Amino acid sequence: MEDRDQRSEGQQPTSSSLPTSPKEVRWTGVNKLQGPAAQTRVQRPSGTPTKPKGFAKVGEVSSVASRKRRQEQQNRLNEILSSLPEEERRLYLANPHLQQVAACRLPLQRKPLFTAKDRLLDLKTAPRAPYRPRNEEIKTFVHSGQRKLLITEIEFLSRFSLPNDVVIYAGAAGGFHQKILAELFKQVLFVLYDPQPFTVQPTPMREIHQNLFTTQTAQQLSLRFQREGRRILFISDIRRVEEGSPELDRQKLIIEDLEAQRVWMEILKPAASLLKFVMPYPIEGIPEHLGYSDGTIFLQPWVGATSTETRLLVLDQRTEVDYDVKQYEEALAYHNQITRATYYEAIEGVPPDQIGCHCYDCASELFVLNQYARRQGAALRVDVKGLVRELDRLFQ
Repeated sequence: MEDRDQRSEGQQPTSSSLPTSPKEVRWTGVNKLQGPAAQTRVQRPSGTPTKPKGFAKVGEVSSVASRKRRQEQQNRLNEILSSLPEEERRLYLANPHLQQVAACRLPLQRKPLFTAKDRLLDLKTAPRAPYRPRNEEIKTFVHSGQRKLLITEIEFLSRFSLPNDVVIYAGAAGGFHQKILAELFKQVLFVLYDPQPFTVQPTPMREIHQNLFTTQTAQQLSLRFQREGRRILFISDIRRVEEGSPELDRQKLIIEDLEAQRVWMEILKPAASLLKFVMPYPIEGIPEHLGYSDGTIFLQPWVGATSTETRLLVLDQRTEVDYDVKQYEEALAYHNQITRATYYEAIEGVPPDQIGCHCYDCASELFVLNQYARRQGAALRVDVKGLVRELDRLFQ
């Protein structure tokens, strides 16, 4: 469920080769899925952001849209921006990811300070908006799957990693961002699993396993690192989609993948886990509530413009809570429509001269990188501005 608008127009990731029958799905308790989730093929869309300069390029246009349509939208955006009063036009030129606000003729929302609380989604208090298709809207957010993963994983490892820890990562291919992650956390062993090809090579601190991550894999790794006396952190970014299958079957696969992550987590007993987290669409045949691991939901920068994917930080895998599927969808709809297009005047702990675009995604990235820099202390001076420039270059 990387981007609902794109999926609704027929763009599907590559199919898993593993057969999954909807007959295998059964529900117990608070509609908790019990099914064969041990073997999960990883599929993940990629994104390539371009550093914005001047007018933003229109992003997140459906794959079935023609070049002519994209160019028409770009021309329309340029005309709208050119017609604005000078001061307003300058603001949008300096903040390209916010230009869709002007394109939709909406008032620009402002917030005085971005804080740690803005990184989280509290479903009990989060504002909500009904989901609506936005295929015809101009969107100027940038989608970069690898950059998204990098920032959320820096945030996770900054808080929880210790020297000599092992990071077990299910669904780690192609793994381009792993090069940067390994440079930032040099004392951590990364054990990467994915049946798809990797773009990184093995090193003394990086194991590459081009295999499915299964229940047996989790059991073997748990025993191995128990014997070695090493603490485990677990990261999962799995996704399995049957190309061309009915919508209901695809949504059930999402739930099975959630269950697979939970099974592995319970076996590994990590000190902390960062899981791909997404609820199925609230369609007929999907229960209104799902029981799943309790945790803290982190919002992600650089996701698709209508994505409902988040990250779930789990510290106690034994605790389960009830998730409202509709509430989750509407909280993410509000986030994508309003919060991501908010102008943050300042970012907690971030010098003003570091701030370029003031949108949510850019503010999140700067906040996370400055957190990382502060935790490194005087022993390792981190040039955050230089790091952001390097990310812009690498992910172009």
